[in-house]
Amino acid sequence: MPVSADVQSLADRIAAEVAAFRRDPPRAREALRDLVSRGPDAFCQAALPLLKQEQGGAGVRFLHALLPDLLPLCNPALCSLEDDVAIARLVMRKDPLLEVKLAKRIGNSQTREGPPIETAVALRILEVIATVADGTRILPILIQCLRQPDPRLRSKAALLIGRTNRSAQGVEKAAWEPDARVRANCVEALWGVDTEAARAALWAATSDPHNRVQGNALLGLYRLGDAASIGPLVRMSAHAEPLFRATAAWAMGETGDPRFLPILTSMVGEPDAIARRHVFRAISRVKRAISGLAQAPPLRVALGQTYCQPDGVRLVRAALSLPGGGEVTELRPTGIVLWQGPRMIAEYTVRGPRSPARLALAVALPALRAFTQPSCVALEQGAQACVALQRQPDRMAIVRFGQTPPEADPGSLQPGASFLGEDVSALDPELEELRKLPSYAQVLRTLLNTLTHVPGASHALLLEDRTATSAMPKLDSAGAQTLIRDARAAKVAVHSVALTDPGGSPGILAEVAAQTGGVCLAASDPEAIPALCEKLSFFLLHSLEVLYCPEDPEPAGPLKLQVYCAQGCGEDVLGG
Repeated sequence: MPVSADVQSLADRIAAEVAAFRRDPPRAREALRDLVSRGPDAFCQAALPLLKQEQGGAGVRFLHALLPDLLPLCNPALCSLEDDVAIARLVMRKDPLLEVKLAKRIGNSQTREGPPIETAVALRILEVIATVADGTRILPILIQCLRQPDPRLRSKAALLIGRTNRSAQGVEKAAWEPDARVRANCVEALWGVDTEAARAALWAATSDPHNRVQGNALLGLYRLGDAASIGPLVRMSAHAEPLFRATAAWAMGETGDPRFLPILTSMVGEPDAIARRHVFRAISRVKRAISGLAQAPPLRVALGQTYCQPDGVRLVRAALSLPGGGEVTELRPTGIVLWQGPRMIAEYTVRGPRSPARLALAVALPALRAFTQPSCVALEQGAQACVALQRQPDRMAIVRFGQTPPEADPGSLQPGASFLGEDVSALDPELEELRKLPSYAQVLRTLLNTLTHVPGASHALLLEDRTATSAMPKLDSAGAQTLIRDARAAKVAVHSVALTDPGGSPGILAEVAAQTGGVCLAASDPEAIPALCEKLSFFLLHSLEVLYCPEDPEPAGPLKLQVYCAQGCGEDVLGG
């Protein structure tokens, strides 16, 4: 701020006395105190350049010692907030009770034990304390401020109390405060407090009639990773009142979430000037966040199928990991973005990502010597692709089956000793007598019987050639219903990888996977089978599930899953 000639002359005298402090400290102290007594305000403004010096010697340290009691620190008419904060930090190195002394200026004014203090000065004191200290030692004075008639002072005090207390009870009590600024600051004070009580208090505040209170509550929930905050924010952006739309734009910008950019872009024609200003600021913030995400490490993301559950909820099966197969540990539900065509799905829940400590996988595979078609080799390579990804604690087995002879017994087949042990093949594929190979029905029964007694997450994989010309056994409708019933009882997820005709479907295998918690993948090119099996293993080791209620009618277009977290970002598209 501009300095008058008189202030500059006083600044020169102060500088001279500070420079002389080392030669004659007693005389310099007396001279500086005399200058203070003639005009504290002018002295403070003139001494400002010296007060901000970190290495100013004994003379500057003496000026700092004068501040709490003598100088009008925290007067916005004399210096900026940045200067006040810088000076306060320097003073607190020698006087850790500075926050108490500053707060007493407010308290003594309220009890009339000291000179009256302007509201602007009191607000500046609270702003400085909020920046340089936690406020725990001045809680009684802050509580006194809540009784002040000025709503700005009550609002600032409420924010400090909330940060000090960080208790949901403060928000609950503030719900009865008539001033919305006080309520909003109490809500803001709960940002980052991840307790059940705090979340409940934030959700209660989303019903507040004031836009700022609602916005602070929804932003606080978003920052806690609560994806349920996204839908209300989207709806607020279309509110009839412009202040609510402005708050929604502000909150979206604060999240930096790319999902909100299309909504904000659609709001650029906002008729209200205040809301429009918030929209453009939010767009700028989100675009900066997107630029930062472009530099983030890539995550591996894969989409499986979507299933419509009996209650109408759509289940999306996916997988997520670091590029080298490591676990993603820092993902919050708000880091998941799901799109159906051009429309962002705002209401959803997330399960995972989960990586089982131990995995048991049994693969039903046609024996190479029992079938002559080339697809049998592709299915064999697919099974080996699963085995290649086996971890140390995992147990995997390949159980081969042959043609079903007319006299075959469809009952259960007792597994060999090595089944799901260290040997990945339960039955010797080099058996000379093909008639000794079990039937498909026997193998399926064996898989479930054995997996029931194996620790860890249990999975069965069916590899089938379902093309029209294939002579290999295929699961039929009756067998599928039996398999679903038995798999559910054994708590085994049944997956499948199928070779189909171009444009064909895996048929009943998709229903089995949907009903048992499995994944069904299909391709018409035999060379794609090994890659699908590797992808299936990725789903087993790094599963992620997203659930949402589809709109009626559903928008056309592919399903896209985007993931953002501190460890990186990635996406995948299904049906594109």
